[in-house]
Amino acid sequence: MSDGAAGLGYVAFALTMLLGRFSGDAVARRMGQGRMALAAVIVGAVGSAVGFSSSGALPVIFSFGSLGLGLSCLMPYLFTVAGNVGSSAHVAVTAVSTSGYVGLLSGPGVIGWLAELSSVAKALWILPVLLLIGSLPAVLRTARGK
Repeated sequence: MSDGAAGLGYVAFALTMLLGRFSGDAVARRMGQGRMALAAVIVGAVGSAVGFSSSGALPVIFSFGSLGLGLSCLMPYLFTVAGNVGSSAHVAVTAVSTSGYVGLLSGPGVIGWLAELSSVAKALWILPVLLLIGSLPAVLRTARGK
């Protein structure tokens, strides 16, 4: 991939994140928040996994776009769920916020460390894996019909 094309993955991520944030409430009203969160996980994890397992610029750009679209609605969903916990909502919202900041600040370093051990292409696989693991509570909640 050329140096000029390398930044297009981030552009795809940012644009789909923007589109998802703008349309997420409407999608959640139509589908329900739990189903929307499940769809977001599937789009983010499967789309990024397909792109990361392919070679060439377009699949990688697609994978980052899928990841951005998938992640765009999850954080607002998690804040909504945390805010509806009840009397301990302030603790739940704090936990969601803190976990988001921990991921934001530690993620690039962890990916860089994994890339040093193997390669960037292999290190990026942590994203769909952690997306699936981290969203397991939302998936289980949706499966129970809540």
